[in-house]
Amino acid sequence: MRASFGTLRRLGILLLLGVSATWVGAHVRLIYSGNGKVLFWSSPESISIVINSAGSDDLMNQTHMPALRNAIDAWNGVTGSRARLIEDTSSQAQSSSNWSSSQYHMMLFDENNSSGFFPSGSGIVAVTPLTFFTTGQIIDADVLFNGSDFKFTTSSEPFSFDVQDVATHELGHLLGLDHSGCAGSTMHPYVDPSVILHRSLSADEVRGIESAYPVSQMGSIKGSVRRAGPGTVVKGAWVGARDAQGRLVAGALSNNTGAFTLSSIPPGSYRVYATPLDYPVSASNLGAGHTIQTDFESTLSASVTVSGTNATNMGNLLVGADTFLSLGRVSDDYPLRVISGQNTSLIVRGAGLANGVSLEASDPSLVVSNVTWFSSRVGFNLSVPAGAALGHADLTVTDSAGRVSILSAALEVT
Repeated sequence: MRASFGTLRRLGILLLLGVSATWVGAHVRLIYSGNGKVLFWSSPESISIVINSAGSDDLMNQTHMPALRNAIDAWNGVTGSRARLIEDTSSQAQSSSNWSSSQYHMMLFDENNSSGFFPSGSGIVAVTPLTFFTTGQIIDADVLFNGSDFKFTTSSEPFSFDVQDVATHELGHLLGLDHSGCAGSTMHPYVDPSVILHRSLSADEVRGIESAYPVSQMGSIKGSVRRAGPGTVVKGAWVGARDAQGRLVAGALSNNTGAFTLSSIPPGSYRVYATPLDYPVSASNLGAGHTIQTDFESTLSASVTVSGTNATNMGNLLVGADTFLSLGRVSDDYPLRVISGQNTSLIVRGAGLANGVSLEASDPSLVVSNVTWFSSRVGFNLSVPAGAALGHADLTVTDSAGRVSILSAALEVT
């Protein structure tokens, strides 16, 4: 099956334990649903990776090699993490296609569904099988591309998926990260042939891999998401932290007691928010073992200060009752690219987007104008000043009653 331009496909990941198998998709860590243990590499400093030399039937002259190496470099470039992917370039390793052996952790293109992971119509562009002990220790992981149903490119060929974009996402799974609630993150669970922005890691992935395999201790923000009034906990709320410029720097899920920790936070002033994980990323996009509640309103905290390597306990983040207002749908291509020094026309889908609702970016230097409401979508222009910092910002809608919906990391400044 060939994906048409604009058709969204889920990026899948398979977790294997003995003979059982569960389909699942940060900063959200992959966990073993049997006991909640996070998945991890015992020696993250030297995770061997092999690029199969055969490549893709769609590519000539082994152009898959530099694309996949660029994806490896993206993760190796996180200086605050001990995790390093070390390529095995021996001819014996590169000529092997035995991905099921734990001898090699491979990246290869499955052109005829020999793996059995890509039945026709599955809609899965790539998959990362992992084998692990019940302690969570990963003992094997491989990245397989669905060359049977989809076409791949390293040069923006139409109707084809970008090799580096897909590979960067899948290597996040190989390292132990689940899908993210950030719409603009590399670990966003959906991909389109037109998308290349997953090549670059968002702050969410950087914080995730730093906290999973830290080089040194950094600051953190701790707290609990609770409902205003009854005070009951909210499980599986998406929690984000914005810096003083309104840029997203970290994200996490609240656990079954409502508690959350935003790790690897540099010193500074932040505003923390909780938003329901319903659109465009939902509970179905995460691995087994997470409880996700979405019956609450997006809520932004007052300023929280992090100093040195201290853990700042901000207490309870109280959220309001559920609201019909929402922003973002799977049919949108995320992240929405906006370019430094330019004005871009954008459309975002959702619900309750009618006259009387306001729209703004979390970074106030990103100016929203010419807003047109269509109830289930909103059209607008977004102007980015020249020299604007690269990275991600949220979009927020507020209705006339003061109800709020936050779309985390919807925008990426490039």
